[in-house]
Amino acid sequence: MSTVSIRIGTRRSRLSRIQTQIVVDMLTRVYRDLRVEVIEFTTRGDIDLKRPIYKIPGTGVFVEELNRALIEGKIDLAIHSLKDYPTEYPEDLEIASIPIRDPAYDAIVPEISSIDSLDAGKTIGTSSLRRIAHLKYLNKELEIANVRGNIDTRLAKIGRDIDLLILSEAGLRRIGHNNYYRVPPDKVTPQAGQGAIAVVARKDSFAGRLARAINNPEASIETYVERSILRELGGGCKTPLGVFASIDKARGTATVYVSIVSRDFEERLLVIDSIGLGDPDKACREVMRKLEKEDIYSYIKEWRSPSPDDQYLEVDM
Repeated sequence: MSTVSIRIGTRRSRLSRIQTQIVVDMLTRVYRDLRVEVIEFTTRGDIDLKRPIYKIPGTGVFVEELNRALIEGKIDLAIHSLKDYPTEYPEDLEIASIPIRDPAYDAIVPEISSIDSLDAGKTIGTSSLRRIAHLKYLNKELEIANVRGNIDTRLAKIGRDIDLLILSEAGLRRIGHNNYYRVPPDKVTPQAGQGAIAVVARKDSFAGRLARAINNPEASIETYVERSILRELGGGCKTPLGVFASIDKARGTATVYVSIVSRDFEERLLVIDSIGLGDPDKACREVMRKLEKEDIYSYIKEWRSPSPDDQYLEVDM
């Protein structure tokens, strides 16, 4: 094709730049005459670093500014960590491509022997309600501190403000950090879409058609299943809900984990199911029936009900 220029929007952080460069490299390998301009944005979630994410009003705190820029035609594509992108978004936009998914698990830095051996005297940093609730379910005596900021800022707090940090394994791998412990998904179930990069475009746009050429089918199916279940449950960053799907290509199946912890951290609902991939929508409906049978909505309702006795507010702010 003749030389074409596109503008790609991304957040202003080291990890976002790395993820954007991954996409740029993939696109320019397919379209050798493509010229790309990268435009950086500061989002509402990047500005408000004092409150945990689940305490910031509204949804999509890391995506609103880029959505607006796409709709207004200021950029042609936007790059996101898929876990940050809501399941409901402007109808003028589409997730054009899921080009890559690194391991979706959570990770603890520095490396430990086992999550079951965590010392109650240690302080572990996170701002994720999902991680807080699952850790508190595993060990109520754990000290948890609110840690926000880009990945380098959070890592720098280890040994000063906190003893340990829990975050996405994919982010660590992308910055070349290898000293960590992978958390099993039946202990802390990952967030839907975790580890995946999303390329968002205006619907039916030329740039969106370009992006579809680098889509990863396996990553797309896994995250489609996860986000479909998340959307049906109405989950988000204000509910400690984990949804994780892992494909077994040889068998043509996926193992799905769905987990949520009660508001007092005393109970956890964990469903692990094997589904066929011939009809992902049908498979998701089957998982939903099992979740409804386990009364998952009572857990979700509990977290949505206002209460003056929110134990998760005991996390050090």
